Amino acid sequence: MASFYGTNATKALAISPSNILDAGLIGGNVRIATDSYTAVGTEVTNDLIYMGYTLPKGAKVLDVVLHTSALGTGVTLDVGDAEDADRYISAVDCSGAIIVHTEAAEISGRNYEVDETDSSSLDSFIIVKVHNATTVVTADATIIVNVYYTVE
Repeated sequence: MASFYGTNATKALAISPSNILDAGLIGGNVRIATDSYTAVGTEVTNDLIYMGYTLPKGAKVLDVVLHTSALGTGVTLDVGDAEDADRYISAVDCSGAIIVHTEAAEISGRNYEVDETDSSSLDSFIIVKVHNATTVVTADATIIVNVYYTVE
């Protein structure tokens, strides 16, 4: 039987100054940031909904979960940040109630590390973008975003 090691397991087995792991990457604590938004019924394509938290620089995003009630016919959402509008979830159909994860969306944001390299477009603030809306978003519809991350 052969044995194989993941990238971080390999580094942990042979620690050197060039490959020291951030404490959040091995044995770190998982944290969650969550916020919700109730639609007013005037939201249309390209409107932005800023969720009320800022991730710390160096946070490694493990998963983003989007929960919505039925937002209306043809409404799709992106979840990302000011640097990349659909970093975590892209153009997900929210006509009906839905729960979707970053992993299910197959987006590059899985394991993304917040670096704040672009001071005019920060990647530390989570934004929901109305990607497309053939009608306005239904009034009183809810959008909830949970961001699971680690940072030490």
